[in-house]
Amino acid sequence: MEMLKVPDSLHWEHHDLHHGLAEAAADSGATGEAARRASDLIHSHIEKEGEFLTPLLGLLPSLANGELNFEMNAAVALGECLRVDLWGMMDEHKAIHAELDQLQTLAEKEGKSQPAAVARNLKQHLKVEEEVLYPAAIVVGEFIRMKLAAERLHFAPDAAAMQAAAA
Repeated sequence: MEMLKVPDSLHWEHHDLHHGLAEAAADSGATGEAARRASDLIHSHIEKEGEFLTPLLGLLPSLANGELNFEMNAAVALGECLRVDLWGMMDEHKAIHAELDQLQTLAEKEGKSQPAAVARNLKQHLKVEEEVLYPAAIVVGEFIRMKLAAERLHFAPDAAAMQAAAA
């Protein structure tokens, strides 16, 4: 659904963070190895976020402008999937944070400021996700569910929509 798209700002932030990590991973030493381990975890995590977190956040401008339509019903299923998988996402954050701690420690020990800064920036991004983005995305799904129900536009998501959101 075109309406459920990743906000450009988050797309480019993820791109820049991933690019910085890729540069650190090119290092042949211990810092590079730590960056590669972190990158592996982050890559699959970002893919998962792209399925249901960032598309929900992409609806915020439309909702802030008072826009509401039946096509937004897909967001209800996405929000519920995020709510159900929230603890799994947080567990992934813990694993990623541990790898980033190791990356930062090794980079600082080896006097490599760029990989250390990338690790710090990524850890800050994880915190923003946990404190702001995840709750906001869940609220978007719930808000749409309530508004569509109030407008009597709500229909139960079909099985295909639920499976696509859960995949």
